[in-house]
Amino acid sequence: MTSFAGSECPIHPCGFDFPRYVGNDRGPLYTQQHLALEGLEGYSPAVTRALGSIPQVAHTYRYLDGTYGMMNTAQLAIGESTCGAKLVAYSLARGGDALFDVSALTRLAMQRCATARCAIKLMGSLAVAHGFAGSEDPIETGPTLFEVAGEALTVIDTREAWVMHILADKTGRSAIWAAQRVPDDHVAVVPNQFVIDRINVSDTENFMASPSIAQAAIDAGFLDATVSEKEGGEANFHFSAAFSLDYVPGENDGKGEMRRWRVFSVLAPSRDFQPDQHTRFPFSVRVEKKVDARDIMALMRDHFEGEAESTGT
Repeated sequence: MTSFAGSECPIHPCGFDFPRYVGNDRGPLYTQQHLALEGLEGYSPAVTRALGSIPQVAHTYRYLDGTYGMMNTAQLAIGESTCGAKLVAYSLARGGDALFDVSALTRLAMQRCATARCAIKLMGSLAVAHGFAGSEDPIETGPTLFEVAGEALTVIDTREAWVMHILADKTGRSAIWAAQRVPDDHVAVVPNQFVIDRINVSDTENFMASPSIAQAAIDAGFLDATVSEKEGGEANFHFSAAFSLDYVPGENDGKGEMRRWRVFSVLAPSRDFQPDQHTRFPFSVRVEKKVDARDIMALMRDHFEGEAESTGT
């Protein structure tokens, strides 16, 4: 850990191309002087301008950094999956009001947290307080902006695994988010779309969410107040139905759902899920055999081999 008590923590926009960041805030490898040593003739990148700052904490963890924060020395790990969402916001870099994108949020989680619960609460509270913007690379405009407006994160520590969804609120200055715990013997799949369905915010062992999440859906015009009350409000709130760009009631198709089906069919074959079934797949399923690293590698390489005849595709 390193002590930074009393200082400010700059918040920079996400960068996808080399160099993702140039400046003095992340160590010597990111400075203009070091980049000059790369030997790229005529290459002189500008210093990355911070969009704003928040108070720094007294101590931070070391972590592995890519486009997003990935794993820290406390063995907290985060995976990322861009999703479609019904609400969008622009970042401060593009004339909007949102300070945070998912890149900055995950880095702060890596720096400040040792557990998945801490990371989710930190990222959620910062996004609510300072605003959240979805992916802005490539720079999207019009309807296509909605296709990259949400984010799904897999947040895992040595004891628990969670899935977190986040998007802007209707003002563009705050955020809406929810998280669901994956049971210890289950597997969940995040295929570039929201997969959290019904949540119960009073069940704090298995769910977390932004304040007044049902009211946020009502205010945005995605949920009828009378229907919400009849269904139980935040004790029975359907996140994907309210906020997912891809959710269609009673349907279970699309590339994302096929990816979920493939993993579930391999790891929980007795459930007999069908790729063309018209009921939505569950958030997670119990794994029916022990899974090791090679199994995960095989699933990541899987292209539905051998399924053409059985599925009619």
